Amino acid sequence: MPTDHHGVTHAGAIGLFDDDDENAATLASAERHEIAGLEKVIRCEERSTKRKLRKEDKAAQREVECKPNLPRPVSWLNRLFSASSSESSLTRLAEEESETDDEKKTTTTTKKKKKRVKAEWTVVRRPVAPDAVYTAQDVDPVDSPFLRECGMVRVVSDDAGGCHIVPKSTIQKNN
Repeated sequence: MPTDHHGVTHAGAIGLFDDDDENAATLASAERHEIAGLEKVIRCEERSTKRKLRKEDKAAQREVECKPNLPRPVSWLNRLFSASSSESSLTRLAEEESETDDEKKTTTTTKKKKKRVKAEWTVVRRPVAPDAVYTAQDVDPVDSPFLRECGMVRVVSDDAGGCHIVPKSTIQKNN
């Protein structure tokens, strides 16, 4: 059935243009959009992973070349709005100074030994139960003017409550 951009079924089209080809096209379009969204998330994750790896490689290269690993310059706005960051940077500097040369050498060798691991992504789709099929025999004989005006019928079921309200167009005719 045709839907709007929010995924809501057009009430005016129920029963008028129930075409199997149109339903199949709508489902295929929704599936294409879902897969495109998942592929976008995967691409973003891969870019993020590559950025992290480049950053780690650059830091390891700087240590090999014995260049100081200086923190980024702090703007006056950052100093104004975050007093805790200056305290944490001071404690971090104190910890770095307390490390011995042996500890620094072991950390550089462990960073060199890290291997790049490429993440593999797979799309796993959960099975969806098919919609229940109702026949004319399942329709509740109680007449409701409201349901009649809305193009809906009440169907007897075994679920809690004992009935469902479904569009009249979903009821299959007996052959």
